Amino acid sequence: MKHFEDSSFDVLIVREEFRKHGVKAADAFKECYRVLKPGGRLFLVDLCRAPQTPERKHKLSPGLVEYKTRMNWTLFPLSGYEQLASQMAGFQSVEVRDWSQRVAESLGREVVLVEGVKQEILDEYGVDAYMDTTIRWANLKNWLMDGELVFGFLEATR
Repeated sequence: MKHFEDSSFDVLIVREEFRKHGVKAADAFKECYRVLKPGGRLFLVDLCRAPQTPERKHKLSPGLVEYKTRMNWTLFPLSGYEQLASQMAGFQSVEVRDWSQRVAESLGREVVLVEGVKQEILDEYGVDAYMDTTIRWANLKNWLMDGELVFGFLEATR
């Protein structure tokens, strides 16, 4: 967003970007703050690291560790996003919510829909694309349902 002027936008919607490709989340929040107009709103959704509990000492399954490494993800806890947005970037009225159940249910429905058009996908995009989509969505759904990941929603005001 470096090519945008300060205070350019009323609203920013960021979807699943802060964990990818080595993005420095604190810098990304500061950049979002910079390009938002005063009173502007940031909406962010992203996969987050699940909180540690006595039952779960936050050991990720081997499948999730492998996928996280392959995708070059940095997973923050949902509370970490709240802290970065308010304390590091200066956002006001920061709210975070756990949308894991909602997203897991949606992923389950999407896998069923994809199965319904399997042959069309295979014909158009090939078996690798079909397998990648269905396996990835099924795995994400399971990781959310098992509590290994949290799908977070953040809303903040500049």
